[in-house]
Amino acid sequence: MTLMRILSFLVILFEFMAGISALLLAAVSFLGEIPIVSKLDLNQKDLFYLTCIFLFLIFAAKLLKTFLKKELPIETVQGPRGETTQKATITGFKRELKEAAEEAAAELASVAEDYFNAAERDFALWRYREAAENYLKSVDSLPTMSGYMNLGISCADISEFVKAEDAFKSGLQIALNKKNKEFEGIFIGNIGNVYDNQGKMDEALECYQNALNIFKKISDPLGQANSLGNIGNIYAKQGNLDDALKYYQMALEIDKQIGNQQGQASDIGNIGNVYAVQGKIEDALNYHQVALKIHKKIGNHLGHAIVLNNIGSIYYDHENLNKAIEFYEEALWIFKQIENTQGQADSLGNIGLIYNKQGKPDEAMESYQAALVIHNQIGNPLGQASDLGNIGNIYRMQGNLGEALKYHQNALDIDKRIGNPLGQADDLNNIGIVYAEQGKNREALEFLENARDIYLNIGAKTQGLQDVVDNIERLKGTMDKR
Repeated sequence: MTLMRILSFLVILFEFMAGISALLLAAVSFLGEIPIVSKLDLNQKDLFYLTCIFLFLIFAAKLLKTFLKKELPIETVQGPRGETTQKATITGFKRELKEAAEEAAAELASVAEDYFNAAERDFALWRYREAAENYLKSVDSLPTMSGYMNLGISCADISEFVKAEDAFKSGLQIALNKKNKEFEGIFIGNIGNVYDNQGKMDEALECYQNALNIFKKISDPLGQANSLGNIGNIYAKQGNLDDALKYYQMALEIDKQIGNQQGQASDIGNIGNVYAVQGKIEDALNYHQVALKIHKKIGNHLGHAIVLNNIGSIYYDHENLNKAIEFYEEALWIFKQIENTQGQADSLGNIGLIYNKQGKPDEAMESYQAALVIHNQIGNPLGQASDLGNIGNIYRMQGNLGEALKYHQNALDIDKRIGNPLGQADDLNNIGIVYAEQGKNREALEFLENARDIYLNIGAKTQGLQDVVDNIERLKGTMDKR
């Protein structure tokens, strides 16, 4: 990492020097002799050669950075919703495999490598379920930290949180046995990601802080930046916006130092999200535009589309529905171009929310069902549960309470199966609302109180908690009047 930081600094220095020499060359070419050039005893030809030298040095430094990056055992990747995490590379796996093969039959090592390579190809094409199956076969043949790490990430990307946690904990045990602090920190951070996705905020925060301490001890700036960003995410979800901003800024500073442009775009986008929550809409939009420029510069189409969705959400939250749907549809178009089915489903769900708010239940239902078809095809249970809940809400609004109850119960069954307590709380709240509208107040109160207890137990200080508390108070008021 130290060499990467030196190379990043040299690129910036060479770019600056190339810019200066190019400006001097232009000045001499159009203005003739100028004092500063005379004092340096340089002519037009010298300045031209000097500019070319600096441009070559920039190219060489960037080429070396690219080569070294490919040789690193760990890389930063984006998940289907844009979340960043650290993943093992083929290079890292082969290094580990060489050591492991000394303790196992060569045939097993070869089989493990074949499955790992197949999984990497699937992962690159966002086929996370197929990737998970091949990573699992790799670790079944020969357990490796790299295999378990990527297996856990793939399972998390398809919302199989229990399987993801099991994989990360298996890999963590190997890392502890080998005293590999880098992998230990990454595994702990990834376990935190699982807890975060499940809404277990306190457990997630503890994991992220433990990972940060490890990365500080081993002087791993990339790990520190990722951990700081993750801690910022938890504070943002808990409504602690000042601390969230502080951690995002610290992550951004490190990502700038190490030249991690994808990380910078993520940090800047996160800062924009906080400003949006604070009501600083102009600042939020400005930050998202900066993030967009970085994603475009580095050719990150996934990040580009996700920022468009974030901008759409800002307009949605402030009732500018026409502007919101414009950004959601642009994001949907990009997701289709890059064949990212998860992104397509998310965008369709967002468009459904717009139609619902516009009082167009039929159009909303069509979008939700299209999203559900995709989530069924790719086998993403978290998305399935969300879509089922949205469809249930449409049926409830249409007065079809029996269908609404069926869809909310199906969503609850899925969230229980994948170990998603935050989703379970949302589903229980929805079921409670349906029972209340059916006049079954005692059953409604039971479901609402169960939802409230889950929110409190996992430390999820979300809008969902406030909604269910309000629903309980209204229901009790109705029951008291009777």
